[in-house]
Amino acid sequence: MTKQEKKLEMIPSGHYDFVIDKACIDCLLTSSEQAEEYFIKALIEINICLKENGNFYYFSTGKPDKRISLLTRVFRDCKIDIEEIGKF
Repeated sequence: MTKQEKKLEMIPSGHYDFVIDKACIDCLLTSSEQAEEYFIKALIEINICLKENGNFYYFSTGKPDKRISLLTRVFRDCKIDIEEIGKF
């Protein structure tokens, strides 16, 4: 077992009712040429740690089109709502 696998094992599967992200995984989209791969890996880990009917709240200042296509790759059978909050 690698160090990374041990680290991920610390977060139990299906443990959380909700996960909230504000710009953390957005940083992955600007990190390198492998940005989409890192973003997808993060979403997969979030999906694993959520309970069956858990919620993922993702706040982003980026354009939704690209993010929606990436979100739907991982959260295939989930409802995705987009709500524009406006300028802040």
